[in-house]
Amino acid sequence: EKMAEELYKAYDELNCNAAASPEAQKAYASLVQAASSGVTAVRALAVGMLAQFPVGDPAVGAQAVADCCAAEEPQLRINALRAVLTALSPPKVQWAECASLLTKATAPHLSSADRVAHSTARSILKALLAANVKDTLTGLTEVIMEGSEEVRAAAFAQLDTLVRTDAKILLHASPELETHLANQFKKISEDVSREEFTTLMELFSALKSYAAPEKAQEMADFLGEQADVGGEFTADTDTVDRLVTCVQLAMPYFKKGASHGAFLEFVGLAAVPQLVQPAPIEGTLGVLRVFAELMALGLVEGQAQALAQPVYDALMVYLPEPQTEEAAKDQKPELNFSFVECLLFAMHKILAKNAAFFTAEEHAEMFKNFKLRLQYFAVCSQAYDAEMKSKLAALPRTNTAEQLQQKATLQAALNTTSNIRLLCRDFLRVPPEATVKVTLSWAKPGSAGPAGAAGAAGRATAKTSKTSKTTTATTTATTTKAPKKFTRQAAATEATATT
Repeated sequence: EKMAEELYKAYDELNCNAAASPEAQKAYASLVQAASSGVTAVRALAVGMLAQFPVGDPAVGAQAVADCCAAEEPQLRINALRAVLTALSPPKVQWAECASLLTKATAPHLSSADRVAHSTARSILKALLAANVKDTLTGLTEVIMEGSEEVRAAAFAQLDTLVRTDAKILLHASPELETHLANQFKKISEDVSREEFTTLMELFSALKSYAAPEKAQEMADFLGEQADVGGEFTADTDTVDRLVTCVQLAMPYFKKGASHGAFLEFVGLAAVPQLVQPAPIEGTLGVLRVFAELMALGLVEGQAQALAQPVYDALMVYLPEPQTEEAAKDQKPELNFSFVECLLFAMHKILAKNAAFFTAEEHAEMFKNFKLRLQYFAVCSQAYDAEMKSKLAALPRTNTAEQLQQKATLQAALNTTSNIRLLCRDFLRVPPEATVKVTLSWAKPGSAGPAGAAGAAGRATAKTSKTSKTTTATTTATTTKAPKKFTRQAAATEATATT
């Protein structure tokens, strides 16, 4: 009781004297001391009083209350959190200059099972953001980088929510603040899952200066570093996942004028030759799709020549030798239409720039074999089409979610084989000539489109609610380890069409 009386006496001194007076300074110091050690009930009372008076060095009071936010006693923690919120409330907003300190003290409660602590922590972060954007986000970044798994996940989600919902942060941010935010996002990107990385890239794109064409090359280069473009490619699922994600996220920057040449050469000359094999590893289709999209963006001088042989060799892996009807009855050839569409599309782009590769005298026998296999594959695709159309016609007319998914899968398979036959015609001309234009089967009409189901500026992870299977088309959902530089767990979904 005596200690409580001393606190109320100090409270009265603060109420009756100017903040700069010796009496107020002494009274405030006694509150700080009471909040820092002693009986829990007294500390809880002291932190509530500290929040009401902007006296002396704000860091002293803020530190005392921040320490109480991490106390073992639940009531002391709650009182400390409420004190922070009180200090940040108008009209006497104080401790704004201590935003980083208070953010780090508050953020751990975002993962708390205590609803009051969780709700108060969210309110505090919103108030801190309104008072001091830069230091609040700096503190949140440090929590994400240094906190436990639960805390960092909650803090990352809060960062995403705060930046997206408070439009003023981005709409009215100065160039200096945008640069600071970008640097914070880059720091976080050193240890994230794929989903978190794509979220960071969305936040990047929301920054006015980084959405401008002038920043496109910088962002493309940043993504190239994440994908280790120009480095040594290792054919494993982690590396594949990382590469596909980064190319997908870089697509909007390529369309704004950033050079895609380094990505194209790395995928075509380093990744594709290692990944293309009769039994491809998981994620290979994603690489072939982004390769086709990169090819759709255009080739610069020398690339058509450098890529011709590697792409031809890769395509031949999936173009089976012609079989007689009798031989086909005994063992049906494996026809991977999705892989062939990607590689044939790339080969068609090379044809448009390097027709000499297909007409050179030294390639005569090679190209003869190529045409025979193309003709055989085109015939097989017609039989496949008939089967798919029959399955499509047999589906019920009702449109349940599962039936709509089945229809979409079958239609995508038909689009794939239609593209293959159109592209084949140009290679079977004498001489071969690139005349047709096709839209990749997984893309929206009129654009090369994003690889998989993710939007160019949206998430790179394709999401499917159900898994549908046919004899020639499968949709699989698998969880993989996060790729190198994306060091946390990430889910991956890949759609394939094979027979």
